[in-house]
Amino acid sequence: MNNPSESWTLFLDRDGIINYQKTEGYISHVNEFKLIPDVIETLEQITPFFKRIFIITNQQGVGKGITKIENLLEIHRLLFNVFKDKGIKIHGIFFCPHLKGTCLCRKPSYGMITRLVHIFPDVEPRKSVFIGDDIKDVLLAIRIGSYPIFIGDRSPLPGVPAFTSLRSAKDYIINLRTT
Repeated sequence: MNNPSESWTLFLDRDGIINYQKTEGYISHVNEFKLIPDVIETLEQITPFFKRIFIITNQQGVGKGITKIENLLEIHRLLFNVFKDKGIKIHGIFFCPHLKGTCLCRKPSYGMITRLVHIFPDVEPRKSVFIGDDIKDVLLAIRIGSYPIFIGDRSPLPGVPAFTSLRSAKDYIINLRTT
């Protein structure tokens, strides 16, 4: 019998899910990047239920000239290494550096997912969970047939489960994958 996690994918938004968002502006340097407490522990617990984990993030600070692409890539290397040191494998970080309205990859458009599936053809968006803290994340999840989970005070759409943190969503995610 196949392991049920063999074909499932976890998509995570970055800012607000994995790390704190800046109240104003964009995270433009690695020294501004701060993990949310319990993210590593929570990911350690839910990782076994997924074959692949990807981070899908809009980063228009690059398009605005606020964040240098080199700094963004340094932040992402740090993230890969921190997770790797804890045994959490991130299979890729897909980001949109463009300004709103100038591309087809910026969430809620599905260009990043299209690119991801081209690179990882075994990923089936309909067998995935998408966790985000913005209506754009929820809309993208719905568009690709994923199970959306909203992190925030209140769900932006009826029927979309909302939790205050990734940690508070952990049991729901595990239950979703095991039932």
